[in-house]
Amino acid sequence: MQRPHSEDIDELRQAIDRIDEHILTLLARRFSIADEIAEHKARRGQAIVQPERAQQVRARYVQSGALLGLSPTFLAALWQLVHDESCRRQAEHMKALERSEQSG
Repeated sequence: MQRPHSEDIDELRQAIDRIDEHILTLLARRFSIADEIAEHKARRGQAIVQPERAQQVRARYVQSGALLGLSPTFLAALWQLVHDESCRRQAEHMKALERSEQSG
């Protein structure tokens, strides 16, 4: 078996780096939208966590990712991390909105 040249590995690593940047950009966009959702929830007096919606999104993650050959265990863990961060940001955003309403 022929070993890849270091240039080949460098090109592959650069491709991974570009994909990682894209993933980070998408995560930032997703969390920005979650901040907007927090504003809607705050105006309507809704809880941050909507269990039915959370379950739907988790199931979609696992199902869609599995169709792409990704591990369901990995997908569930990834979803949990993203969901937890989204909830943390929404709570932070809602508290900031509440403080600004109290001071204004």
